Amino acid sequence: MMFKERCLKTMSTHIHDRALRESPSKRTRNRRDVPPMSPPMKQPKSKKAKRSSEASSSKTREPTLGWLIRLMRRKNGREHEDNSKKIIDKELTATDVHPNNNRLSIPLSNIVELEFLNHEEKRAIEEDANKVNKEGVDAILVTSDLREFQVNLRLWDMRGSLQYNLVTGWNQVVEDCRLKKNRNNRLWSFHSNDKLYFDLVPLSVSDQ
Repeated sequence: MMFKERCLKTMSTHIHDRALRESPSKRTRNRRDVPPMSPPMKQPKSKKAKRSSEASSSKTREPTLGWLIRLMRRKNGREHEDNSKKIIDKELTATDVHPNNNRLSIPLSNIVELEFLNHEEKRAIEEDANKVNKEGVDAILVTSDLREFQVNLRLWDMRGSLQYNLVTGWNQVVEDCRLKKNRNNRLWSFHSNDKLYFDLVPLSVSDQ
């Protein structure tokens, strides 16, 4: 099977399987015409239980971070709707932070919201599929302290596993943000004027 066809089939399968697993309430999370249900009273969780719950929810869609909403409003205008996507919760590996690699790997199988690219970006990724020298999609990565880095998103077949990779400026992100192996980060994305942005957030500040 050609790489391009395999890529499209894999992404379609992930999206279909995730849609079947999602509950109706999750699929309609953005509908404003559905009144919220009153949940039953629960005992407050201990801090330890809360941390355990957060650790087990890496593939769920949490509310958009406050600072990320403010950033989108600054880029897009105050009334612009939230178009953020949760990409992945990632424990950085030695490969992710080694300067010889200059890449952050993002396995398709671990992505929470696969539909984070617009039409033009999808087409660019598809056209790259069978190229040896890939061009990818240029993007801007913003850290939680609002520093911006130029990066490039590419899709590679790495030993039979399809993975997105953030490349080009990733080493600068690692160096300036002092990223280390085993540190947990959350990656978000959004668009401003059709420009792709990524947001890298240490999980220790993910609720701010």
